[in-house]
Amino acid sequence: MQWLALREAWWPMAVAVAWVFLRSRQVVEQLLDRHPRQPITFATVANYAAALTAGGEHTTPDEENTEAAFRNLRHPLETGEIEIVGTPFVRISDLQGSSRLEIENQRTIPYTEVSSLVPYNDHGELCLIPRDWRAAHGSARTNLRGYRNPLVRCAALVRAFPEERIQLTRLPADVVIPGAPVETIAALEQSSPDAGQSGNTGSASPSRKRRQKHPKPVQQAVIEAATRLWPDGKMPAIAKQRDAELAQEVKKTSGIAVSGSTIRRALSVRQQKRKLRSR
Repeated sequence: MQWLALREAWWPMAVAVAWVFLRSRQVVEQLLDRHPRQPITFATVANYAAALTAGGEHTTPDEENTEAAFRNLRHPLETGEIEIVGTPFVRISDLQGSSRLEIENQRTIPYTEVSSLVPYNDHGELCLIPRDWRAAHGSARTNLRGYRNPLVRCAALVRAFPEERIQLTRLPADVVIPGAPVETIAALEQSSPDAGQSGNTGSASPSRKRRQKHPKPVQQAVIEAATRLWPDGKMPAIAKQRDAELAQEVKKTSGIAVSGSTIRRALSVRQQKRKLRSR
């Protein structure tokens, strides 16, 4: 049965990170279809991406790992471009091991608060808790406060991180990924474009090979601006500062106003071209 999670208006945080990391509706749907009865985790996404990359036909756009994807997602969350909601909770534990859980109604997480939150696996449930230890735990390490079930509005997410059209092919039979479940690789083989087609027992045709992306004029303007500003390639570590400087440079030299999502797409294309040249 087709998994319909991506048709929902709100996506769980791990699904949002999977989208930013993989940038393909087909790939994310395959991932979710393998876990219909349990929520996925950042580790699940990372293992699945590793299996895809080993197949040679899918690489993540410009993300090193799921933590980097979360950091990339954090920027539009902090600026209010993407809405995020969560259920505030406080868990108070005593010395005897018993605990009391106080849960409020689900509400929007203020974008001014997002920068102070980090993902946390609380007994198998993904939460967002304060980065500051005392703010998260109070006076005891067994206490905890934050947001349960964080959800991201998908329409804004997809606008900020557009889908990359990448064709999948069958994974080689001898691919073994450390930490990747065997059923993950089997699922990729079954869902590949050439799987199940009558008479097609050979490898993927050359037409299915991943083609190098060429930047659009606006993206090219961003890439050229980045080269002028940081010829050594050492851009600011803070994405917000980097995007502001790039937007100002593009506006000054080309008269074009660019958004943060346009800048990220341009830098993604730039990184992908560098990876291809280095092979």
